[in-house]
Amino acid sequence: MWRTLPCLFPIFLAGQPAAASGGCDLRPDIVADLGTRLGQTRRGLGVTQEHTVLELFAAEDGGWTLIATTPSGIACPVASGRDWREAAIALPARG
Repeated sequence: MWRTLPCLFPIFLAGQPAAASGGCDLRPDIVADLGTRLGQTRRGLGVTQEHTVLELFAAEDGGWTLIATTPSGIACPVASGRDWREAAIALPARG
């Protein structure tokens, strides 16, 4: 499934609220906009097998945005929402 993730970005973006569908841009520009306009800071990240970086940004008011950045440095909003809450969850040991 994850191999198809880059192909699904346009589908995800089509159904997102305006805050998340601002379009793709260089990562530093997207991150600056999230911080300045929405008060969001990075709260977590992960890397796919295709080397796409997924990052979650959230604000104290609960607003959040998930962006995906390609190896070329182009970032696209994938999803956004409200009521984000930090949770300390113990992860299972790798097995």
